[in-house]
Amino acid sequence: AQQPPTPRYKASIAEDLRIAHHLEVLHGCAAGVEAFADAVVLLKVWARQRGFEAAPDSVNGFLLSMLLVYLLEHKLANRKMSSFQLFRAVLDFLATRADSLTRPGIA
Repeated sequence: AQQPPTPRYKASIAEDLRIAHHLEVLHGCAAGVEAFADAVVLLKVWARQRGFEAAPDSVNGFLLSMLLVYLLEHKLANRKMSSFQLFRAVLDFLATRADSLTRPGIA
């Protein structure tokens, strides 16, 4: 008998459907924000050093990159910031306001 799809499976399908759009957004940010790529490298190193990327469905470089995009689009980080300032903005958001991501209405 066939089992019903799990929430994890459904989330994976939804993620795959949006990959082209996400890549366009990331490319636009990388082109428009000089320090974006270096900030993403810092975020990936930070996550890897803490073992976040080792666990399945955990924090990964893509998620951190998209979080940085969110901060830039919502004016919670400035496009003129250095890579370290962008990195710190993400950490600050995670430490103080990440609960806002679980509330309904975030897009």
